[in-house]
Amino acid sequence: MKKIYMILICCMILASNSAFAQNKNTEKEDLSGFTFEGPEINLIKKAVQHFTKGELKAYRACFTDSATFVHNQWGNDNPQSIDELVKIHQEAKDQRKGDIEILNQIYEVVTVPNGSKYGHGWFEFSSENKTGDKLVNTVFVSWGFKDDKLAWEWAIYNTANSPDPYKK
Repeated sequence: MKKIYMILICCMILASNSAFAQNKNTEKEDLSGFTFEGPEINLIKKAVQHFTKGELKAYRACFTDSATFVHNQWGNDNPQSIDELVKIHQEAKDQRKGDIEILNQIYEVVTVPNGSKYGHGWFEFSSENKTGDKLVNTVFVSWGFKDDKLAWEWAIYNTANSPDPYKK
């Protein structure tokens, strides 16, 4: 009887070690996290600085060649080329006096469990158009990253407080 118990115990130990080894090999490391600093934060800050100063070639250079954008839509059903957004920014710049002022700003980069990273920014922008109208708008922006550049931009803002080119 002792032999049977010993054999059962050995089988249970072997089975549990085998199951443990299988779970250990199939479980992936959770890479979740967030940060307020680092290369991705520096990249989105650089893009925002170029945008607010109207340096649109430098702004465009922060994005991949195939980058897209979606503004004021839920989801990614109708993305457009980032080059179209640069044209919209240029139209708004042509109607504006001076640079856009950043009244408030918060930046973060979130890493999801699989390691993908998403940048987020919350801004309060102020500008004045050439007719003297002052505009203040709160904007949320999310960005994706690819090859050390921005791959897409998704923004939500109130078009009523925005320059005309953003109302289209």
